[in-house]
Amino acid sequence: MSKNGIRELVQTGRELAAALDDLAATMHTKSDEHTILLWEADILRAKADDIQGKGGVSPNLRTSVLLPNSRSGVLRTHSELVDKVRAFHAAYDEQAQVK
Repeated sequence: MSKNGIRELVQTGRELAAALDDLAATMHTKSDEHTILLWEADILRAKADDIQGKGGVSPNLRTSVLLPNSRSGVLRTHSELVDKVRAFHAAYDEQAQVK
């Protein structure tokens, strides 16, 4: 992946994390969706940091928690955001194999 591609992937990860944080802020703090969104935002930030060489991704942040739950509840109504998160994970996995 080119340096511009890496830069864009990092930016995409950070923007998606911010979008998930914003969406989580609209939900009840004790709801499953709130927890899932915040956890996924942390996963995206960790993967963006990893792409930049700022350390690896800890085991508890390697697997998406959003994607397995994307068909339930409020998350179903945000399918475009979920699709973007899915695409980020795929691009990250592809980039990680190249390393």
